Amino acid sequence: MAIANLSVSGVVVDDKNQPVAGASIYCSGDGQSHSQAVSDTEGKFTLKNICAGKVRISANKSGAARSYGSIETEGGATDVRIVIGQTSSSVRYEPRRPLSLLGRPLPDMKDLNLRPPPGEIEGKRVLVCFWDMEQRPSRHCTTQLVKQAELLKSKGVVVVVVQASKVEQDALDKYVKEHNVPFSAGMVQGDAEKVRCAWGVRRLPWLILTDKDHLIVAQGFNLGDLDNQLERSSP
Repeated sequence: MAIANLSVSGVVVDDKNQPVAGASIYCSGDGQSHSQAVSDTEGKFTLKNICAGKVRISANKSGAARSYGSIETEGGATDVRIVIGQTSSSVRYEPRRPLSLLGRPLPDMKDLNLRPPPGEIEGKRVLVCFWDMEQRPSRHCTTQLVKQAELLKSKGVVVVVVQASKVEQDALDKYVKEHNVPFSAGMVQGDAEKVRCAWGVRRLPWLILTDKDHLIVAQGFNLGDLDNQLERSSP
């Protein structure tokens, strides 16, 4: 039996995009539990005890006329949007979106095959760059980071780069060596999509910056904005 340790959260709105309070929400799907919830005054809801995999979320509101709507998504999805109306429409699919990590501690790097020595990052800001050596924008980003390596080091920033899709380890090692990448380099392990989702990666390249206590202060910004982000996060 699948473990029901996930949740799905979102909002219920009407066909005018106004939040709907007091809507009954329930889920269904192969192997899914029969979790239920009621939307709050802002139309928001959270369904708990959801299993990994596809799940159908339905909402209805009784009144002068009964309104209904539903979507299909995945266990662990956040910010889903259910539109209800008097006429049932086709069920649309809402993908599981990566979570925002702002204000959260830097996740464990074990799924990145990357474990910088504690002394290397202790008391220092960390810049994580998710990239793909087979994509031109990613290669450009890492090339620019290499050019700034000494400057970033002088500012107390430790840079790590993470290959966000599976490639041959020898090919990655060769690229890092040939392009003189001086940073710790890792690669996602296991289910690459799941790891990227857990790290909030929405596109590549994807930058994540922490403060000295390793709380995430910025994510998903352009490399050209790095100086501004460093200035904002400086003590």
